[in-house]
Amino acid sequence: MEPGAIQGIVRKFYEADTYPGLVIDEQKTDDARINRALSKASKSGDGVGKPEFILHSPENPNLVVLIECKALVKQHESKDRDRPNDFAVDGALHYGKFVSAVRDVVAIGVSGQSAQHLRVSAFLILRGTDTPLPLADQSGPILRLATFKDLADAVKFDPSKRAAEREGLLAFSRSLHNRMRDNAKLTEQEKPLVVSGILIALLDNFFRQGFREVPPDETGDRLLEAIDRELKRAVPHAKVARIVQPYSFIASHEWLNAVPTGESQTPLQAYCADLDDQVWPYIQTYDDEDVVGHFYAEFLSYTGGDKKGLGIVLTPRHVTELFCDIADLSPNDTVLDPCAGTGAFLIAAMARMDSMSSTPAQRKDIREKQLVGIEQQAMMFALAASNMMLRGDGKSNLYDKSCLDPAVQAEVISGKKHPRPNKGMMNPPYSQKGKGLHELEYVEAMMAMLSPGGIGVSIVPMSCGIEPSEQKVRLMEHHTLMAAMSMPDHVFYPTGTVTCILVFKAHHPHASSNIDTWFGYWKDDGHRVTRKHGRTDPDALWPAIREGWVHDYKNRTVRTGMSVTQKVGPKDEWCAEAYMKADYSTIDSVAVRASVLAYVNFEVMSRLAFSKESGDAQ
Repeated sequence: MEPGAIQGIVRKFYEADTYPGLVIDEQKTDDARINRALSKASKSGDGVGKPEFILHSPENPNLVVLIECKALVKQHESKDRDRPNDFAVDGALHYGKFVSAVRDVVAIGVSGQSAQHLRVSAFLILRGTDTPLPLADQSGPILRLATFKDLADAVKFDPSKRAAEREGLLAFSRSLHNRMRDNAKLTEQEKPLVVSGILIALLDNFFRQGFREVPPDETGDRLLEAIDRELKRAVPHAKVARIVQPYSFIASHEWLNAVPTGESQTPLQAYCADLDDQVWPYIQTYDDEDVVGHFYAEFLSYTGGDKKGLGIVLTPRHVTELFCDIADLSPNDTVLDPCAGTGAFLIAAMARMDSMSSTPAQRKDIREKQLVGIEQQAMMFALAASNMMLRGDGKSNLYDKSCLDPAVQAEVISGKKHPRPNKGMMNPPYSQKGKGLHELEYVEAMMAMLSPGGIGVSIVPMSCGIEPSEQKVRLMEHHTLMAAMSMPDHVFYPTGTVTCILVFKAHHPHASSNIDTWFGYWKDDGHRVTRKHGRTDPDALWPAIREGWVHDYKNRTVRTGMSVTQKVGPKDEWCAEAYMKADYSTIDSVAVRASVLAYVNFEVMSRLAFSKESGDAQ
């Protein structure tokens, strides 16, 4: 094989790549940060490193692909990967460990005699680390020349990458909370609005390209102007004032717009720069994440905020994804969340339906016609709208009223603005006071708006399923209780509400359906509570658990100790524990002792909490 022929094959492949803005550099690049990282990366250790190919794009600024080539397959990879001069994989990893100081790196070794008989090995080195991990997509390790998009998608869905990125986002949100509290004196309600307002403004190219040069006393006004422009471009004008109003304090807030002693910029300018640098790329990468909700939950975790008074319980991402499985979403569905909050369910539904879509036109329809949300609180409505705006359209079908309002229900049912929803997903406000505010009344409202035969999925306090109520009677008079699943005790950590999922089929009276309800005992989702990271899945158990749960639910599988079917009515308990047969085969003295200790701990904590709440009430 002639010298350089293998490089020609690689070059030709990527010259045909249509990824937006893809730059194919050879041995050197105009990217200053990559150049600095390579300045001491020579294979001999005494000069500039020169990878054979450096691929990068402004559309994905956090990723760089480094490729090293060898003509002979026997020079593909050494045993210890420590001979960068002599082996393709060794060389790619050598350069990757330097460049990973500033970017996520895909390091690729290529060897072979022809395009049909190439040997390819791809590795991921996450930014800030020097440990290479085999890069895989849904079909397994990547062992071929892959397009930049395919490589970027593999990086995006790599579990270690996602976990590291999410932890980075949460660490940043913790830091930002402290700065907002100490430097800008912002309230708990103002903090998430500043975050979402800046993210909306960053959608505006004029603001994003120029905010770093704006005089300090003008930044707030420029930001509000950018928000106004983006809203008028993206949502019906009748809603613009409603969404803009909660952000109006940003321009006039004294501490937010004052330059602290010894500093050169206002806190607002610093927050804009930090969100542009650290959060904007995350949003571009993970379009299925409720990013604004992450900040909101993190900020509320430090104080009582309005969380207790408003009954707000933010839904974890693994639960919103589970709802998409239970509802069996397709790209042709229209999804309703009547208590939208920050929009987590709508974002999860959009991502799931996008993944099954085949054309850009279909994805456009999903955003413009097939996502319907209702949110009464002005601040939460603004946060939901901003969340949807960050992902394209969809916000034009957000209603800024109560889902219990008959006029809103009639408008959703009419199908004038969008198809009548056939799938519903919701997490209603918990522990509200007053007539008409029981959690199941929100479930009734959702089911009323769904088309006949539609599926509604809700997560509610376990008491809703256990205790007798007029709402249970009405729900069964009009709809079929298809399934009920008992959820983990700490799924909404740090709140202690024990919950269950209820699945109804719309406008088919339960008695007429004449079916047994399927009950699942879904108490272990693999997640654990840690002091530093909250409730996470440290051992990556959730994917397999989720697959098993969904399989059993869809097939109505009965498993001892896990699931059961039972004919029930409104006076019965809607929970698996009431009907399952105990599996005694796994019980030993250790398990009994653990259960007794857990119960004693539960009783002690419950009484302490009751005592504290009674004292607060006094």
